[in-house]
Amino acid sequence: KVRSVKSDIKRKVTAIRDAESAPDPVINPLPQDEGKAYRVLFFLYMPPTFRALARVTLTAQQLLLPPWTFSRAGDGNKTVNVFRQVKVEPTKLSWSTHYNYWQS
Repeated sequence: KVRSVKSDIKRKVTAIRDAESAPDPVINPLPQDEGKAYRVLFFLYMPPTFRALARVTLTAQQLLLPPWTFSRAGDGNKTVNVFRQVKVEPTKLSWSTHYNYWQS
């Protein structure tokens, strides 16, 4: 029983030491230029109202496009896939996920 308690104490001491150790340095810090860093932080923590406004604006712009899939372009002999031109691909990794991953 004493051996079990000693091993528990040793595990707890190790866990405390690990918790108190400094985190690894940030691999990809914010841009050095203050203005660019503020832009990154704004979009990282954009207020919900602005985020909703950005989505509504994008939707409004998409509604201004022709209602058909393929649109005549240039001299009228070529067609352009309109949906491919305006398609928004989801990001594979968000800035905050990347930033916070390297913080810990």
